[in-house]
Amino acid sequence: VSTQSTWGRKLAMENDIERARERKQEYLRTEILEKDYEVEKFEEFVVSERPEGLDIDAWSMGELQDIVSRFKKMMDNKQKKAGQPSQAQPSQQAVKPTPRRPPPTFEYYKDVPCKRLDHQDLEPSADNEYRIVVNGYEKRGAGFFSSGYVVYWIAIKELELSSKRRLTDFVWLRDFLRKQHPGVIVPPLVKTAEVHENKRVIKSMRHLERFLQRCARSLTLRRTQIFLDFISLDDDKWANKKKALEKLPEPRKLDEFSSPSGALVLAISATNHQYAEALNTFLYEADILYRKLQRSAKQLLKDVATLASTYFNFAETFGLLAESALVAATDTKCGEFEIAARIYATLNNHFHELAETQLKNLGAVSYTHLTLPTIYSV
Repeated sequence: VSTQSTWGRKLAMENDIERARERKQEYLRTEILEKDYEVEKFEEFVVSERPEGLDIDAWSMGELQDIVSRFKKMMDNKQKKAGQPSQAQPSQQAVKPTPRRPPPTFEYYKDVPCKRLDHQDLEPSADNEYRIVVNGYEKRGAGFFSSGYVVYWIAIKELELSSKRRLTDFVWLRDFLRKQHPGVIVPPLVKTAEVHENKRVIKSMRHLERFLQRCARSLTLRRTQIFLDFISLDDDKWANKKKALEKLPEPRKLDEFSSPSGALVLAISATNHQYAEALNTFLYEADILYRKLQRSAKQLLKDVATLASTYFNFAETFGLLAESALVAATDTKCGEFEIAARIYATLNNHFHELAETQLKNLGAVSYTHLTLPTIYSV
């Protein structure tokens, strides 16, 4: 009984610590991240106060509120001296809208039926706004078959959804959305290695949260079942889900695509039409020119082969003359024949080199002859 009571008190204490940590993290998110203060400067300020300051468990809620208040005063004073409005009170000056390019004039429209995304669970309404947050993390130690890694906590409090995902899960989700929904803009995600330093993990939390929030703004992406599963499934079910979808083929035909309306709009603008006409004209003219190059390359092959053969004939003839001169020099012991033999031997070597050079040129011409049509066909 005593052992069970001790265990119960220990479990209750751990739960209290976890709840306190979540409250402190939520406070920091509200006061620092959502008010656009620089996280790096806040972390430097915290460490200057306490060397172990990046460990949130080292602070009580009151101490955390005090240091956040002092940090905000310091940053606001610096901005006032620099003549800039404070981050707590943003400037009311009107922002000039960025001019947008006029929409192109389309020459052709066609509605193409496709799969319909009927999933509505993450659809916000006027009385049910929600916010996806990455509100914490935990470091899991190395096991026998794996190294240590960081798990990020994801939550939508308004919808009572939560999950824990690794960085590799975020990368997998983006790749899956990009492959299964071509034509839909999937937010970027910086692919980084697993990090374990608190400072870098907190920065990763901000990037990953921004990625999820931008996905949720997409009418198509937030209605996909995989996006809901990413936020709601536990570790085992998520692993099984990924495994089941690994071999899912990418959509190739228009009717295999998915959209919230169940249809795709095929549109061709006047600019695209002009581009297609210009491309068609270029390909037609290029085809004629490449065929001319092909004929010229074939003729050059013949000419180079003929020239190489002629050089070899010269070399063979001078070789025979050198042999005859050596025989005459041996029979007569005359020095003039020896000189003639050396001259013929030099000419023989010279024309052999010329012939070999032409054979090398022949190889180069053959390469050009074979690759030019290949380049065009690609």
